[in-house]
Amino acid sequence: MSNSVKKSDNNTFGKNPLQSWIGIVAPFAAQEEQAKGLGWGWRFKVRIVGDHSDTDNISDEDLDYAYCLLPTTAGSGGGGRIRTVRIVQGDMVYGIYGSGNSSGIRLILGVFPRTASIEYGKFGKFDPIKGWYGNIKPSPLTGDNEINDLGTATPNSAPILNKTNISSSEEQMESMGILIGTDGPKSNVIKERPRVPADQPWNGGSITRAQLNYIRTNSGDPNYTGYYAGAFSGIPTENEIRSRQIYDAETQAILQGLMEEIERTQKSN
Repeated sequence: MSNSVKKSDNNTFGKNPLQSWIGIVAPFAAQEEQAKGLGWGWRFKVRIVGDHSDTDNISDEDLDYAYCLLPTTAGSGGGGRIRTVRIVQGDMVYGIYGSGNSSGIRLILGVFPRTASIEYGKFGKFDPIKGWYGNIKPSPLTGDNEINDLGTATPNSAPILNKTNISSSEEQMESMGILIGTDGPKSNVIKERPRVPADQPWNGGSITRAQLNYIRTNSGDPNYTGYYAGAFSGIPTENEIRSRQIYDAETQAILQGLMEEIERTQKSN
């Protein structure tokens, strides 16, 4: 082991077997500064089942914070890549203890969706209260709906597939050459995309490897018109046009990842 690496004890993250927990996010009134964005990070005070009870004397204000771990698709904020956390008061969340026991940092890994069977006002300190608070208000489109098992998407968010809007994919599959019948697929042959002939004139834009090889083999096309006239001091000669087409074709091929700069056969005029 390198001298720069100190052997850690069992209290370090991951050394003890991880323990999970389930808890409920405390009312935002008990963590108002954090809820209004005046604190730091994505963290929420959580009342954890087993660590706390409905009869203990621990107030919501005295609960410890739990920190949200985001999926890799949410981004850290670096490079401007951001997706915000959508946890609110009264949400049931699932997490782990970072050091393997209840004395360690609490990490939130996920949130349980609210279902049509949810009941309010029956569970004391663990009651799943409504999520509306401050600027979090019912939408004119969805009203005060707080159910997330019916497939209703939050307005202005990315399109989603859910249990209520999944439609038949027959048309898309047929476009791929997979024919669907009442007794299952009739064939499973993907239609090939039509190939561009190698000798098809190329005047710029996307290029195929076959076209590139054809242009190189034939030393360019004297009828090439895709060049930039300003690249020449006067009217270009036939050989200059041929060379320019090879150079432009190789430039396009490099952009498409068909070749590397070091593989060029034609330098700029």
